[in-house]
Amino acid sequence: MSSIFRSLIRISSFFRKEVVEVIRQPRLVLTLILGPFLILLLFGVGYRNEPRVVEAVFVVEPNSNLIDSIEEYASSLGEQLVYSGTLPDAQTAIDRLWRGEVDLVVIAPTRPEDSIRNDQPAIFQLYHNEIDPAQEAYLRSLGQIYIDEVNRRVISQLALQAQTDSATVREDIASARENAAQMRQALEVGNVALARERQRDLAQNLSSANDNVGPKAILLDAIERETGTNNPAESVAGLLGALIALQESPAVIDNPVENQPSYDAEIAELRETEEELADIEEMLAQFDAISPDTMVRPFRSELTSIAPTSTADPMNFYAPAVIALLLQHMAVTFGALSLVRERLSGTMELFRVSPIASGEALIGKYLSYLLFGLVMGAVLFLLMYYLLRVPLLGTWWSFGLVVLALLFTSLGLGFIISLLAETESQAVQLSMISLLVAVFFSGLFLDLRYLIQPVQVVSWLTPATYGTHMLQNVMLRGYGVEVLYMTGLLILGGAFFMVGWILLQRQMRLG
Repeated sequence: MSSIFRSLIRISSFFRKEVVEVIRQPRLVLTLILGPFLILLLFGVGYRNEPRVVEAVFVVEPNSNLIDSIEEYASSLGEQLVYSGTLPDAQTAIDRLWRGEVDLVVIAPTRPEDSIRNDQPAIFQLYHNEIDPAQEAYLRSLGQIYIDEVNRRVISQLALQAQTDSATVREDIASARENAAQMRQALEVGNVALARERQRDLAQNLSSANDNVGPKAILLDAIERETGTNNPAESVAGLLGALIALQESPAVIDNPVENQPSYDAEIAELRETEEELADIEEMLAQFDAISPDTMVRPFRSELTSIAPTSTADPMNFYAPAVIALLLQHMAVTFGALSLVRERLSGTMELFRVSPIASGEALIGKYLSYLLFGLVMGAVLFLLMYYLLRVPLLGTWWSFGLVVLALLFTSLGLGFIISLLAETESQAVQLSMISLLVAVFFSGLFLDLRYLIQPVQVVSWLTPATYGTHMLQNVMLRGYGVEVLYMTGLLILGGAFFMVGWILLQRQMRLG
């Protein structure tokens, strides 16, 4: 028991020593607390979560039919695309692009109708001068949106024409129903000659309707084929089938025979034909109520988040990652400078001749820096929470455990750097390298899913990666401590502790 008590005393001596050492540097403490907060504040104020405005010039042949439509198409993209006019010469437009006067050059296809007739798409060629892959992807998406709008308008014109033709079909169906009724009435009074005349008119009406139903029926049938229909009789395919069936029905193709004792069968057939024509007319009326725009864009998507807080605000999204990154850097820096300072000042020589064990010295330093790390993490979060309104949907308990595990693991990395570095400048350089690794591979700016598997190994060897993931879920989703990620972080921290312990033990033993 006395040996344990003496060990605790030695650990507490290192704890007090490091606490006093930090307190004697108030500027350092203020820099570590206020510096990160001011950086995040500046980022939040300066970041604009708005789509980039692209200024585009179009190259179109002087006599092209596209000139009148180009500006109208461009205006459909809203404020994302600024129309800067048209030019007849591609080289002049590209020169303007090279000088930075425009962001995008769009060369319209020459005689697009010839390409389409040859079963080749008419290509709008886009030129840019970007070197940022993200900006290049944005321009590619903007170009695709523009082309989708052009295609939509072309198909919309087709649908509008089909709707105009549909009025003719409805007239044919109405005339066919009237002729069928007159044919039935003629047979009811035995006027076979009039019945045959109305039969010829009925056949002509059905033939005309079947010819004119055309493009609109094709568009609607394509939609129904993709989605299915609950009632095949009410589908476009059902309508076309009904028209064909009526053209081949006995009421249309079988001529009435004169001096027949009874025309009851023919009259019944004509009554059924009238009912079918009435149904077709009603279906056409429903189809005509569909606007061309809805017909060519029958589906749309709506994005809904189930997250309890919106991450569309960049301040909310980046705050947990920034906290994790800054706490790691602070802990790594503290740890990296700690043992280097002891060795350069000669204090390490005293450790070798004293009864202090390497584990006791290391635990004492861990405890002191964990205390300061927790205080600084709390102050940093309170500034964000109350001044920047960053939410905390999870519990303080979960938040504190994640921060504690992150500091523990980061200090272990810092102590390893301190034991490997020979000078303070080397320790600072290695700390900066760990910071750069965290910036690029912890998920601060780039989702880890965009990294290949071998490179993700580097990410999961970085404490800030675990801290970023868990703090985002605690603060923005209201999760508790995630066992898998916490276990991974503690295993990494335990490995760092063991390596640091072995290295410190070797230095204290070898002298």
